[in-house]
Amino acid sequence: MDTKILSVNETDDIPVKYIQPDLRRGSNPVDTADFAESIDFIDNSHLRIWYNTQLDRYDIHQHGALEIIQCIDNIYTVTAGKETYTLNQGDILIIPPHMLHRLLGGVKGSRFIMLIDTAPMTGFHDYQIIAPLMNHAVYLNSAKSPELHIAVSRFLQHAAEIYFEHKAMWEFNTYSYIMSACAAIAQDYFADTEEVIPNNENSSEGFSFDKFSSLLTYINEHYMDNITLETAAEYVGFSKYYFSRLFKKYTGLNFYEYLTKCRIHAAQELLTNHISVTETAFQTGFHSPYAFSRAFRKETGISPSKYISYSIS
Repeated sequence: MDTKILSVNETDDIPVKYIQPDLRRGSNPVDTADFAESIDFIDNSHLRIWYNTQLDRYDIHQHGALEIIQCIDNIYTVTAGKETYTLNQGDILIIPPHMLHRLLGGVKGSRFIMLIDTAPMTGFHDYQIIAPLMNHAVYLNSAKSPELHIAVSRFLQHAAEIYFEHKAMWEFNTYSYIMSACAAIAQDYFADTEEVIPNNENSSEGFSFDKFSSLLTYINEHYMDNITLETAAEYVGFSKYYFSRLFKKYTGLNFYEYLTKCRIHAAQELLTNHISVTETAFQTGFHSPYAFSRAFRKETGISPSKYISYSIS
């Protein structure tokens, strides 16, 4: 991808307050024409936020950053995974790391595009419990979820304001608002699942978010092993039939579908880091490169080798 260093004068379509902080001060300038998908987090930090007004389309690609798009003015169309979303003013789309997506462009307007390194989040206990939310893009608008949309919009607005002001502790504060937005989405999801997984150990069914989080952590750490439904059920102390019902209601997937997704997600990370298809297959628990390629194509719609060509570092 060709790059071109822009001066402040070449960004006249962007309000001065939304020009990249490192471009304003003249150190380590970034390519504004490349606008969204260069994963060059500012100042070796964990994020980059763009005020984007580009008409250009951005073809299918993937990267390791969590991407949040909030439409400010007019509409913006994005394909994420196997779905196409038309964002109206105020709409929000959250694209999980390594999900194939493309920005269709072609419409005059503006939007914030936020790229976030999720590594700092993974050390938190709560991160594992939101893993099911990372199985698909999350689309929010005021019509479908008015209260949640208002809360998440405010958090993202604060994040953008702090990022572009770029005062002391800007990264810490910006990241905290983005985490608050993610927490609000997770809490809304939990509100719909409390009857499935009661949020305390004293419930009649004896299941809790903590126990479920522990299980997801276990799967995440042992996905390459021969984990069975019986093993997972025994880990949380339930019969496999009762466990299967709870697991499906919470994650939307049966146990083996979820395990395969974990393996594919891990494979995407390895492929992005230029590990061979054969080595990736065996490192992620598949019995053969053929079985891996078949599962990968079913999940993503493309072959592992094709996926590598869509990687952006």
